[in-house]
Amino acid sequence: SSCQPTCRRPRPQPTPAAMPEMHYKIGQMINVAGRQFVYTNHGAGIDTHTQMGTNLVYLCEKRGMHFFCPNGALENGLVCMAPAADGLSVQPHYWEESTEYDTRMAAGGAVVKPQRPPEQPVEKYPTGSLIELYGEKFLYNNQPASRVQQYMGDQCALTIAAEKRGTFFLAPQNNLALGLVALTTSADGQTVEPQYWINYAEYQELVAQQTKAAEPAP
Repeated sequence: SSCQPTCRRPRPQPTPAAMPEMHYKIGQMINVAGRQFVYTNHGAGIDTHTQMGTNLVYLCEKRGMHFFCPNGALENGLVCMAPAADGLSVQPHYWEESTEYDTRMAAGGAVVKPQRPPEQPVEKYPTGSLIELYGEKFLYNNQPASRVQQYMGDQCALTIAAEKRGTFFLAPQNNLALGLVALTTSADGQTVEPQYWINYAEYQELVAQQTKAAEPAP
């Protein structure tokens, strides 16, 4: 089945004032699109659904974290992008679909398996940074400002393109010409913020258009 944009809040539960790595505890449940999901952080689920090239369908933001549905199928569980304990990197967490969880536990599965460590961040990318992926260049300037909202809306499909410096780079609609959405941590390290990296070829075209528009009429 496909994902739906509905993202319901879990039942109120006491949450410590400072929990920088994850604002949910192992075993907690949430209801999304009429299904229950258990926060297990099962290592196999993380490894399977956060590989490069994995398609993620955006669902919602909760408590400063972003929830995605792997390959648009709710039975695959949910991938939650949350700040790591260092406050500098983004780390994926896995929520298991409840019936899949029950089946695995009935077969003697472990409650949680070790999760792969995040890539050690060197430093955050400043505005104006350039990166190259798959032969394409991308510029971080967060412009046009509407792109993040456009590509991180309900049911938007994104593909994991890379993980660098603790930042996940996602390609909207698996199309590098549309630029990249980068998931990085906020300045205080408590939430995950999406940023937009424009394809450099498009950026050059926009600059040329602006330059031509600014020229005096003959």
